[in-house]
Amino acid sequence: MAATKSTRNAAAATEALKQITYLAAALKAPRITEAAARLADQARDAGWTHEVPHPSSKTRPPCRSAADL
Repeated sequence: MAATKSTRNAAAATEALKQITYLAAALKAPRITEAAARLADQARDAGWTHEVPHPSSKTRPPCRSAADL
């Protein structure tokens, strides 16, 4: 049976949290984890989705990578 969209989103969110926690610990920067938790709460409360681009992204050119320079 295929996973539902909400199940996939929950799994992706869990994986992202694990990565943020691991990297913040590796950098010895616990405030990163705290800030990410606050931002996640704010996003959940406001109903943000990762599919919705930031309004300023329509006016900005895409970022260039070092390989393009």
